[in-house]
Amino acid sequence: MFTGSGMPMRFADLDGTLIDCYQVTTQMPDESGITWPGFINTLLDNAIGANGYYGVFCANMHTDNNNPGDQSVVGSDAIIAAAQARQIPVISARQMLTWLDGRNASSFGNISWSGNNLNFTITVATGAHQLQGMVPVNAVVGQLTGITLNGSPISYTTEVIKGINYAFFDAVAGNYVASYSVDVTGPVITNVTATPHTNGTATITWTTNEVADSKVDYGTNSNNLNLNSTSGVLVTSHSILLTGLSLGTTYYFRVSSADAASNSTTEPVSPATLNFTMPSGPCASDIIAADFAAGTVDANTMVIAEGDGAVSLKPSLNEEFSGAGIPPGWTDGVWDGQAGAITTYSGGQVTVNGTHLNYNTAFGPGTSLEFTATFNAGNFQNVGFSADADFNNPWVVIGRGGAGDNHVYARNSNNQTVSLGSTLLGNPHVYRIQWKTDGSFEFYVDGVLIATPGITQSILTNMVIQISDYPAGGVGLSVDRISATPYFTPGIFISRVFDAGSTKNWGVASWTGTVPDGTYAANIPTTGCQLRCYQQCCMGSHTNQRSHNWRHITIHSIQGGFCNF
Repeated sequence: MFTGSGMPMRFADLDGTLIDCYQVTTQMPDESGITWPGFINTLLDNAIGANGYYGVFCANMHTDNNNPGDQSVVGSDAIIAAAQARQIPVISARQMLTWLDGRNASSFGNISWSGNNLNFTITVATGAHQLQGMVPVNAVVGQLTGITLNGSPISYTTEVIKGINYAFFDAVAGNYVASYSVDVTGPVITNVTATPHTNGTATITWTTNEVADSKVDYGTNSNNLNLNSTSGVLVTSHSILLTGLSLGTTYYFRVSSADAASNSTTEPVSPATLNFTMPSGPCASDIIAADFAAGTVDANTMVIAEGDGAVSLKPSLNEEFSGAGIPPGWTDGVWDGQAGAITTYSGGQVTVNGTHLNYNTAFGPGTSLEFTATFNAGNFQNVGFSADADFNNPWVVIGRGGAGDNHVYARNSNNQTVSLGSTLLGNPHVYRIQWKTDGSFEFYVDGVLIATPGITQSILTNMVIQISDYPAGGVGLSVDRISATPYFTPGIFISRVFDAGSTKNWGVASWTGTVPDGTYAANIPTTGCQLRCYQQCCMGSHTNQRSHNWRHITIHSIQGGFCNF
């Protein structure tokens, strides 16, 4: 294994004599914390793919334990599944050593050249199951044209191994002749494809029917392909990366390949050319939280992790329970003085178990309450609104009553209950209660409005926010974020600077956004937000969009979609 052969190795005595004892590296022990199935998938893909990392891969799985979820069971199941999906055999150590002894005892013999014919014999030892022989496709005297066994032609396949094209054939005992002739035919080129990229590069790919080198001649004038890029590696799948290309420009090109005998083919034949057009420019966009974090928020805006990331107005309540105790503005308590009841603050979340936590400030109609919570199988786990800290009527919550099933419900003090789903327990989900200005309520799970026709109670009096679990014992209710409107307004967010790298004509600017109830932007009440763009009129180091070398530009087309130019 340590010679780079990828195979088990025999030990040797001090005098160099081989000992009939092998050593193999264990790539996959079940004690090492390997991530399945990613590890075995990568290992096998690198072995059978273009990298050619061949080998015998050893797994040590203690399957005598055989408990579902154990690393030995998870690992062995992943290994078998990955091997079957790729038609790779899984064998025992005994089978491997039997085959190795058989292969090592097999041999080529009586190798000689006679004109353009390579003569050799093969001896096959016991245990060499499905043995294959290899001879080079290309030789000094020419290219392989056929192989015979004991005077009869046999079939073979070709494969490039570490840059050398070999012919593979079933190796049975007998006398072989590999015939070669002078190669005077150029490669056949097919599947020529050009893929331009927004970073000023383009990838040109094509295939040939034999291993050959790669060359692309290109330029901006079809009659003058004055640039070229080459690779001397002999392959059948060709890929050349062209760099330093101008965006928005059309390029013309031809590809060429020459085989080991220097026979060359060009596609298409001159004066014809192929062409591709570079894209006009990159899309400057802020899409994920890291993009927005590179900008500047004011006192009333914040970058949030909703979805991939977004910019939001700050809500009146935004608690992430990042501390080790009761956050400011909240009060917690124990229901009925139960023994074992406890509220814990850890890992950016609060967990109530036989306890409750309420926000001291009351809210009214028009409030949107959103929270990320993990409900469990216990009864009376609820998050929502109640008349007071003691959970008196009226109240409207998302959670569980005493049903004893696997559902999470929308519930109210009029004994109205509607299921929000039967697969929500045990995992965090984003829930929202939309308390509308007419006193009615809507309920959302992971951003999806759930129909709740059975919830008809209307409430117009102010209520407090509750997080509650009763009774103590079992797995409690965990909440790691809770927020409530109204939002602070107005808010201004200034994005990072988008640098086109050169003078450009800026195009369409657009965004994707949600306009909360009761908010709008001055002069644009129908959209709720205003997008203003600034362009630097000269090169410089200023980053303030309102400094002297920035000017406001008017974008005539404002569309929905992530901000792009």
